[in-house]
Amino acid sequence: MRWSCGFQLRVRAGPNRGQTIVIDAPVLKVGRAIRPGERVPGWVRLSDDTVSRLHCEIFWQEDRGCFRLLHRSTTNSTYVNGEVVEDIEIFDGDILEMGATSLELQKADLRWSRAETNEVEQWASVASPLAIEETKPMTGVQRIPGATIPAAKAPSNRRLTIGPTFTHVLVHQDGHEYELKGNRVRFGSNQPPEQPQTGPDESPPPLPKFDAEYEFTDQNFSYYNLVLAYDELVQSYKAVRVGPQARKVRIMRKQSGLVWHSELPEGGEVSLLEGDCLQAGELFLTYQKKG
Repeated sequence: MRWSCGFQLRVRAGPNRGQTIVIDAPVLKVGRAIRPGERVPGWVRLSDDTVSRLHCEIFWQEDRGCFRLLHRSTTNSTYVNGEVVEDIEIFDGDILEMGATSLELQKADLRWSRAETNEVEQWASVASPLAIEETKPMTGVQRIPGATIPAAKAPSNRRLTIGPTFTHVLVHQDGHEYELKGNRVRFGSNQPPEQPQTGPDESPPPLPKFDAEYEFTDQNFSYYNLVLAYDELVQSYKAVRVGPQARKVRIMRKQSGLVWHSELPEGGEVSLLEGDCLQAGELFLTYQKKG
């Protein structure tokens, strides 16, 4: 069984920006010492020339339920939340900086499982060929409480842009492309959910607005079964499954020669990576970036 503490590192800035690193060992070394593409448990390789070969180490403290960071580089500093550190405890939401790279420590609420061979073959037989050309592990998953529709947000220290700078699509197994336009896109039924009761002189609240909507009458979807919201920070879309009674949404992802899969709970969201395969009902869709 793979070791897990329920945390991950999200690269917020630097050459590896957008990557999510699952913490898979109680002692984690961070730096450039291993070769590009090499898979070594307990190592985080950053493709950043301003990061030392061994820049810092992160230790899990079981009795305290948090990590301890030790600075190891003799030439470059390590920062936590903007302060130079040598030995410090770090917690969910803390920002680690080394060289040009910024990492955020996050909770990773969903658990990914390694897919069996027959699952991989079955998926590959229906998924778009674009999704299986390269093998890239399942990362980048978070959960939000309740069944809410996520809103695209931009951090206060970055310039707000008007939606995606690249065209993103979900490619159906027959080759049809569903373009993800603007900040929010809905895949669901054409039957809106029941509105809450209001007084005789009150109007029901308006339904959320979307930049693009794809409706399916033959899939028994909920109205918000699969919603994609643009995340300005990582310049990619997040997927969320929203009920009531939303059909299951499965995700398969390849990385470092391994194939992983998971299922989104209602209200669960995941940051998509290019090449991710999603199954919603009988729809098999591949997330791609164009242009």
